[in-house]
Amino acid sequence: DPDWQKINEALNKHGLGILRSKIEQEAERIKVLLIHLFYYQNYPVKSDSIATYLELAMRRNIKELDKVFQSVNDLSIVDYTNKLRFERAKELVSYDEQPLEDIANRLGYENADRLGNEFKKKLNISIHEFSMRADFHRKSLNKLI
Repeated sequence: DPDWQKINEALNKHGLGILRSKIEQEAERIKVLLIHLFYYQNYPVKSDSIATYLELAMRRNIKELDKVFQSVNDLSIVDYTNKLRFERAKELVSYDEQPLEDIANRLGYENADRLGNEFKKKLNISIHEFSMRADFHRKSLNKLI
């Protein structure tokens, strides 16, 4: 359908698109649920509870959900979750409103040292160096995949 194609091309220029298949819709719902978990919940996110959260919300086994997610995004739910968690950590650190231990706990890191190791590993700078920069190297959520 040429009209849908034109609309989709226009949306793609802005990082958006039309979800046409059920699988694409399910994969997008998984993303939305994970974003909600890390950005809008006020309780700590524990790594071992993420699969249960998705299974309950989607009413499907995590292995099936991961298969769907990977088929659309070429990335596992765990890998996407790790990217999302780190982007949220960068955001919270850049605000400089919470102690690092609280940020680490809220996002499911073992402790502030583990969070610091993640910054060193992924950005090659310490959390302190990161927080002192004007450019925080943050990614838009729709560009994580």
